[in-house]
Amino acid sequence: MEAKYLFYQLNRCTGCQLCIMACSLARAEVCGEEESLISILTHPNFGTSQPIVDQTCMWEECDERCTQVCAPGVLYVSEQKEWGKLMENPDWNPVPVYVKEKI
Repeated sequence: MEAKYLFYQLNRCTGCQLCIMACSLARAEVCGEEESLISILTHPNFGTSQPIVDQTCMWEECDERCTQVCAPGVLYVSEQKEWGKLMENPDWNPVPVYVKEKI
């Protein structure tokens, strides 16, 4: 399986968290942050939001529901062959990756 990666458009995320809901519904058929591989960080003073993903997102098969529900079109799932082209475009950035701790 070829690695896919989630890209986003800087300063366009509204923080609505629909991507979190869609991911958790696709993965576990429940609506919850714990089941989702994507999270949204929102700055408390400025209100700017940014998606982050668990590293599992790159390797897990999915229907890319997060991109389908994103009303402002902030998210895009890219195959590895497109990464260079997206990185050259100042509008697109790779979504930061974190390692989700198991509780």
